[in-house]
Amino acid sequence: MTILPQKNKPFIDFCFCLRSILLADKESLTLLQFPPVDGSSEPVTVIEVGPSTNACPPGMYVVHMTCKQQTTAREDLKTVVAKLLHTDSITNSADSSAQSPNKKQSEDGEGEEVGDTAKCEPVKPQVLWSLYFNCPETSKCDFTANIPAKVYLCSGPDLDLDFEYAVTEAKAIFSKMYPDSEFLPRAPDPEEILLEGEESAPGPIFEGDCAKAENDGHKTEDGDSDQTKGEEAE
Repeated sequence: MTILPQKNKPFIDFCFCLRSILLADKESLTLLQFPPVDGSSEPVTVIEVGPSTNACPPGMYVVHMTCKQQTTAREDLKTVVAKLLHTDSITNSADSSAQSPNKKQSEDGEGEEVGDTAKCEPVKPQVLWSLYFNCPETSKCDFTANIPAKVYLCSGPDLDLDFEYAVTEAKAIFSKMYPDSEFLPRAPDPEEILLEGEESAPGPIFEGDCAKAENDGHKTEDGDSDQTKGEEAE
């Protein structure tokens, strides 16, 4: 296998936060394409998921940021992280409670924000734990060189949000393994599906069914003989 020079490999920031980036009553999934800022030539893809996806415990959210390499992972992503998240450590319970905007109850029962105008800005999600790492870009690697027969390799994840390249690569490998088979055949329409017992051929007869049928036949013959004898006696 030939590995090409790892230039412009994806850099990834993985964070656990106390609340969602988007302030909402219901849990939401966030997909954000952050444009290049502060001299960076590469956009940053931000994906956020909550506890309903089983990615984190209740009350937390996972933020996943990805971009192409420019310098280092922390340097390339620090501007977006600073704009969306709060990375300072929580020192007391007051900082933790600040994750929800301060509100007071008005006379009609509706909440309204209080404080100075500068303090009315939404509080950023608090980062509990974060990890920066890089993932090799293997979509352009040659996976056929120096590989044993009947061994097939595929590339890893890339920066694309869809799976078009992965499906194309899987189809090529499948065609080599099973040249006479169809890749991902069309699923049948509902009217084409025959349920069990509907116009289907009878299945094989099991030995237990045969023995039961013979016993039922003997009982029927004995019953007919007794009935015939009764009629003759009359």
